[in-house]
Amino acid sequence: MKLLKLTLTGWGPYRDSQEIDFSPLSGGGLFLLAGATGAGKTTVFDAITFALYGEVSGSVREKDSLRSDFAAADVPTQVELSFLHRGEIYQIVRNPRYERGKLKGEGTTTENENAQMICGKALMAVGGQQVTIAVTDLLGLDYRQFKQISMIAQGEFTHLLIVSSKERTLVFRDIFQTKLYDTITQNLAGRVRQLSGKLDEAKSRMDETTGSFHLDSEEWEALRSQKNRNYEKMLRFAEADLKEKRAQREALDKQQEVWESAYKALVQKKEQVRQRNREIEVYLADRAKLERLKAELVKMKEKKKELAQEKKRIPDMRQDMLKLQVQIQDLEQRQKRICQWRQAREELTRLQERYLALDAQAKQAKSRYEEQDDRCRKASAGILAQGLIAGHPCPVCGSLTHPSPASLAEELPDEQYLEKLKQEAEGKIRLAGEAQVQAASALGVLKQVEQELLAEGLTEALAAQMEAELSVAIRQQVQQLKQLTNAVEMVEQEAKNIELALERQRAAVEQKKESLKKPAGMRPQSLEECERLIREAEGQRRSLMREREQLHTSIAVNTAAVRQLKEHMEARRKLEEVYGSLRKVERAANGSNNKKLVLEQYVLSVYFEDILRSANLRLKEMTGGRYELYRQEEVRDRRTKESMELEVLDQYTGKKRSVKTLSGGETFKAALALALGTADVVQSFAGGVQVETLFVDEGFGALDSESLSQAIETLASLGDNYRMIGIISHVEELKERIENQILIEKGNNGSRIKCSF
Repeated sequence: MKLLKLTLTGWGPYRDSQEIDFSPLSGGGLFLLAGATGAGKTTVFDAITFALYGEVSGSVREKDSLRSDFAAADVPTQVELSFLHRGEIYQIVRNPRYERGKLKGEGTTTENENAQMICGKALMAVGGQQVTIAVTDLLGLDYRQFKQISMIAQGEFTHLLIVSSKERTLVFRDIFQTKLYDTITQNLAGRVRQLSGKLDEAKSRMDETTGSFHLDSEEWEALRSQKNRNYEKMLRFAEADLKEKRAQREALDKQQEVWESAYKALVQKKEQVRQRNREIEVYLADRAKLERLKAELVKMKEKKKELAQEKKRIPDMRQDMLKLQVQIQDLEQRQKRICQWRQAREELTRLQERYLALDAQAKQAKSRYEEQDDRCRKASAGILAQGLIAGHPCPVCGSLTHPSPASLAEELPDEQYLEKLKQEAEGKIRLAGEAQVQAASALGVLKQVEQELLAEGLTEALAAQMEAELSVAIRQQVQQLKQLTNAVEMVEQEAKNIELALERQRAAVEQKKESLKKPAGMRPQSLEECERLIREAEGQRRSLMREREQLHTSIAVNTAAVRQLKEHMEARRKLEEVYGSLRKVERAANGSNNKKLVLEQYVLSVYFEDILRSANLRLKEMTGGRYELYRQEEVRDRRTKESMELEVLDQYTGKKRSVKTLSGGETFKAALALALGTADVVQSFAGGVQVETLFVDEGFGALDSESLSQAIETLASLGDNYRMIGIISHVEELKERIENQILIEKGNNGSRIKCSF
């Protein structure tokens, strides 16, 4: 990435828009960013990092305090950056969140943070977070990596050069993100502890399993009582005991077969005696049942004779049923005629009421129409007077003068309204006439029904009385008819049932006579002796079964316990293999190795060695080959196992000494070399990403003339291959040595930028 143009507006000390055109430096080389203290030199780099990532480089500045105090209310606070990357030109415009005065009225208003990124005419991203993501993807660097590669901040690497090993470890842990390796080391220790716990848990399971065996043996108890149990020996003992118990079970199985045969023979004999006694009991019971059937057959024949007398009454009962049916039909007909009379009277009443209501409405509508029509006729003179015109003859008298025309006293209805009232009145009169015809027709129907009732001798009062009585009489006749019908059906059904029962009884008697056979020897035998022998056999059989079940339970329990013990022993063996391997790795990661370094310190030492190799290339050049930086090989503090102690080799003496013994100028050179070496390594580990602009904000004021020349030559060498190197300094001697300059002029109304390249 190479800078092309930077524009600052309302930013920090810059009130108005200030522009830096970097394109003349596109071929690489040194340029100076100079100005008085507080003029805004480092603010330029802040603007670049803010445009790209929405962050500023300093630890004191905050994003929400970037607006210039000199800026007017209508001047925005924003940064615009153009840069070249892989042949494409990109432009970013970004503003922070800031408060500004209202353009109208008093008070302030808030401008929210926003950004957009453009490539050519294509809009790549909109919004602060989206633009930051797009830049990170494009450059392959996040904000932290970009700052480490592009900015050597004032004092940071000088401090890094002389701090303790512990502090230097913390700095490089942040730079190279090696906290992961410390986490890995801790996880390894935790995993080892976890496996150790699982091994203890596996031993507890084996102890628990050995306690579940059904073994009544002093030798087994002796094995269990040992402090360091020999589980292999215990397993062999349990398997041998299990084999012996299985042999005992086979012997018991054979003995049980003999007892089962004897027991079955006793049970069979008992069953034969019981079967013989049951046959005798069945014979005696069947013979008694036959006698009962004969007695019941005699009784049923007698009942049949009695029922024959009842059946003779059925014709008379049927005749009575027919008479009742005729009476019910007559009563129902009379009830229907009375109901018809009541309905006709109710219909007449309804139609008469409807006629009276419609007639009243018709009279009211007619009266309303006649009243309005009469008003119009009486006001005809006033209506004619409304049309009189001076000089024109009156349509009534023919006079050309109209000294006293009639007037209209009030507003009159028009002809359309009168016609509507007339039609409404005629319609209601027509409906009333139709209702009158319907009422007259209903009256005729009622008269006809009443004449029919009178012909039968029924008056209106008698009809009303009979209406209630008929309902009761009909219900009584119907109930009587049902009872009589049920009685006839019961007699007929009972007669059928008796006939069927007689037939079944006769058949049962005949069948029982044929099946009744007297067994040979009618004397039952006693079962007591058989039962005694069976009880004795059952006692012996239960004792044998209990012994067998106990043995079977022991075999089942011990078989399961042997299987579980084998599984637990195998699981523990596998855990011990993993634990042994992991324990070696964990001990090595925690410093039990030939270098006595923990894993993170080892990784950091590799990074540190790479940094020192790169730094020494610059330090040799800046010191005329006198100094080289080295990491101490031996760890001083075995408790912390840190390996970041730094010393310097002085070629003049051939000895190594502490970097704290360097002079001010020598310290600056070593710090600058260390910073450049760090940037090289960070850049290489960022996937070889090339950021072709570097800002150096270090203390050049501490250098003598020769050292300053050496530092400038070193930085100038970095400018080869189209790399831009910017030195941020207020040292006057640098203005004479560096041709390309960006000058920051500090004034009472803010700072201004001038470029001379």
